[in-house]
Amino acid sequence: MRSTTACSRFYADRPQVTEKISSWRSAIVLRGVAAALLSLVLAAASPAFSQTQRFSEIDPYLGDAANWEPLTASRWSVALDGGDLRYGISNTNYAGRSGSRLGEYSLVRGRTYSDFAFSARVRSNENFATNAGGDHAVVFGLQNASNYYYAMFNRTAADTQLFKVVGGVRQPALANGSYAIPDNGYHHIEVSRNGSLITVKADGAVLMQANDATFGAGRVGIGALNDAAWWDDVAIALPPPTDISAPSTPANVTATALSFSEVAVSWSASTDDVGVTGYRVYRDATLVASPTGTSASVTGLAGGGLYAFSIAAVDAAGNASTQSAPVLVTTPVPVPPTVSFSAAPATITAGQAVTLTWSSTNASSCAASDGWSGTRPTSGSQAAAPAATTTYILSCTGIGGVASASAQVSVTTPLPTVSLSASPASIAAGGSSTLTWSSTGAGSCTASGGWSGAKASSGSQAVSPSSTTSY
Repeated sequence: MRSTTACSRFYADRPQVTEKISSWRSAIVLRGVAAALLSLVLAAASPAFSQTQRFSEIDPYLGDAANWEPLTASRWSVALDGGDLRYGISNTNYAGRSGSRLGEYSLVRGRTYSDFAFSARVRSNENFATNAGGDHAVVFGLQNASNYYYAMFNRTAADTQLFKVVGGVRQPALANGSYAIPDNGYHHIEVSRNGSLITVKADGAVLMQANDATFGAGRVGIGALNDAAWWDDVAIALPPPTDISAPSTPANVTATALSFSEVAVSWSASTDDVGVTGYRVYRDATLVASPTGTSASVTGLAGGGLYAFSIAAVDAAGNASTQSAPVLVTTPVPVPPTVSFSAAPATITAGQAVTLTWSSTNASSCAASDGWSGTRPTSGSQAAAPAATTTYILSCTGIGGVASASAQVSVTTPLPTVSLSASPASIAAGGSSTLTWSSTGAGSCTASGGWSGAKASSGSQAVSPSSTTSY
């Protein structure tokens, strides 16, 4: 190493070198000015990097770059872009990884997600005039660097697709979006998973949907295949927590028999950490009703039956409480119907009329048979004129069974009478006499003796017997 004295003597002995040094110093100053001007130009064209880590207030955790874990930290930064702080990939000096995997991504630190709804505002920092395939992506379900899903948004519509990477190799697209990043402005994107259903949106419109359950809960992040992009307003919504708490067991259960076949059941309201949505009514351990309120009417029971009723409460998640202690109730035994039935008068002469009269108890309907037919009211009367002795039957039905009664009407037929006279009763030979007759209760008349043949039931006829004759 040379000393300072030697250098002084060297420059003293060579004045032309001093002049050159002065020239070099001037040149260095000029270069410094030029470099400063170039820095101003570059500063106007590129985002200004910030020393802060916070870039969004939408979600305090996700809006802090310290809570993100980049694949390559040197490629990520928080910078002013469009008058606000953003987080993103600040350079494109990288390429996609083997197997068509994303070349760069940054994952939410310390969290995994199963079902979720990711949303953010993102702007591509690519010059689409020179890079028609500018892209950015959302990665999710990440198990490790070789197994994950990612939704690719691309300037080329055919390349906006939903993929999964298995064993370090990108598989055929799960869905195609036919969406081209419109411009270099900020656009709202969403990626959600509900069970096996994956949905991808841009500016509110659904781009892609697919059903796939290859990966369960995993890490979520943002990135790109090999391009730069800025992200803001990142949020990840989670489904409401699963309700696993059952409601309290219903208390104060009562059961009251309203009739032979119906029982009214009531109870006190149950409580639940979320809310009771209904109840289940069990009769002898069989579900018979599912009311939303605290009472129910159970029908279709048998009279004289012993029944046990218990109640369980249910919440919106389907959690059911234990059943209440059984409450016993016996339905009353049905009273059999009775029938009173009569005919007045009970005996008539043919052609006369009678009145049938009846009444019943505990009956809902009555039916006539034998000497009459058809339905009848449970009480009433009706005229009848039987031509012969007839039995009338009335059967009435109620909850307690069937009861029948009968009434017989006897019909009598009187003997016929006939009167016959001859006028005059004595005549001279060759004279004539008029026979006159009438009858009652006769269906037909027949002449004999001095005349013959069928005769009307009443009438007259001239006769001229030659001798004393009986008619």
